Amino acid sequence: MGKYAFKTVCLICCALFMLLNISGCAETPIDAAEKIVPPQNNLVPLEGRWVIMNHITEEPADMHKQSEEQWEGRIMEFTKDTLALDGLRWDGVSYKIKVVNTEEYFLYKYKGPIEGMGITSKDIHVITASSTDKFLYEFIKIDDNKFILNMDNEFFRLEKIMDKVEVLSQKRVPDTDERNLHVLIAQRQTSASGLLLGIRSAEPGSNSADAAFPPKYSYSTLWISWAYEKPGPILRADGIFLARKSGFWRVQVKENKSDDGNRVEDFIEAYSISKKDEEAAYEDSGDPFFWKYKEGTLRKSILYIGNDYISVKKIGAGKYKDSGKNWEQNKLVVLPVDNVSNREGIKISDVMGSEGRISVERAIDALPEDYMPRGLDLWTHEQSFALFRKTGHWFVKGRIDIDEGGSSRYFDYNINLIPPRELVAYDILHLSWTEIKDKIPEALDAFTSPNEDIAVIVTKNSIMLYKIDSGRLSEGPIKKVGLETGASVVMAEWSTGSYVSKWEKIFIRENDVKEMK
Repeated sequence: MGKYAFKTVCLICCALFMLLNISGCAETPIDAAEKIVPPQNNLVPLEGRWVIMNHITEEPADMHKQSEEQWEGRIMEFTKDTLALDGLRWDGVSYKIKVVNTEEYFLYKYKGPIEGMGITSKDIHVITASSTDKFLYEFIKIDDNKFILNMDNEFFRLEKIMDKVEVLSQKRVPDTDERNLHVLIAQRQTSASGLLLGIRSAEPGSNSADAAFPPKYSYSTLWISWAYEKPGPILRADGIFLARKSGFWRVQVKENKSDDGNRVEDFIEAYSISKKDEEAAYEDSGDPFFWKYKEGTLRKSILYIGNDYISVKKIGAGKYKDSGKNWEQNKLVVLPVDNVSNREGIKISDVMGSEGRISVERAIDALPEDYMPRGLDLWTHEQSFALFRKTGHWFVKGRIDIDEGGSSRYFDYNINLIPPRELVAYDILHLSWTEIKDKIPEALDAFTSPNEDIAVIVTKNSIMLYKIDSGRLSEGPIKKVGLETGASVVMAEWSTGSYVSKWEKIFIRENDVKEMK
């Protein structure tokens, strides 16, 4: 090999060596939705002494006062492998940092506007603290001196008051004392789950096949809870007891009958429990124009109710006063809880945007020629939709009314869009529907807690509570109560952590409850 060739080989080798060094220092792009950030120079992300400031919440003051009083002003201390809080100390602590999308992280954790937390960035750094592989707490970074503490989905501001702590004097939580550790963490973490389950049941004798007698329904709310590895009693109260951002509300369907008995109509009433019955601000007061030329029965049944909206089916039948001909009605509407007197309901595009409107347009275009509605515009069809339960989830359906000769004909179609948060705040099934049906063939519906610790299974005539362990259902139900045949679920509102005991106390205090056996 000549000198020139030898020099060329040396230059190539040097260039390759430098390129490898440069690429070794380069950062490989990772999906920002959840990116693990390696520790740098063994720095402790939260090293030092911190003080818990105010409670961040959208709930009414009386619902979070206890949490705020319990934790405000408490001290948290961190070293390389130790965490201390409120007189207790965990050793063998490790920290994991990940970058997650802000909206995705808070999707089912915090119902208020994220801006209220002082977070403006698209992505956030979330630090998870664990002790001997047992989860303790999560922390969201605002800046080097300000964090947000996530304690069982209750959020507190955390501010640094000292950069370093040499000695932590708090009592150590022994690694071997599993029971003590469980109780300590369970009190403050995800060991408690509670469910307000709204039930619609046909009243006895009202399931007539005759369209002239639309079915009449009654409503009840069940309270199902799980804490400290034990199920609580399943409690029942009449009516719908709804948990909202503004506090607890009561929703009722009442019957109004005319003096001559020729007109029967259901009315929906919704009001905060902080108001008296007679002060109910949101009441469906009926439509005099509707009955001007008719007599008969108009029932309004709740299909779904959430924090802000109610899906309602209006079904009626009777005769026209002048001609004696029959009339029928079978409509779907979605009403704001704050305005149940709204006659027409909201449009699907109000909550699902242009995608909802396009789904309606496509359904109309796909109708057979003889099913094409007469004289009805897109606006009317946009208002005809509702939520239904199927295979453990809420689904959206639209309805096209085809009126012919006074009879009510309609065509239902699926809207293949996930209900937005404005309609359904939480709708996650942590087990596959196939797995549930394989284990419980009679299952008609299922709900799983945000903590992934319990599942509520609904069958034709029972409600069963199962424990979830390592992503699997327990061998058999840990609780089982009877359910009226034909009953269906219209509401499912979950609480976790310290909110479970709060909700239970309010549920018992505000209702005439009975324990179900």
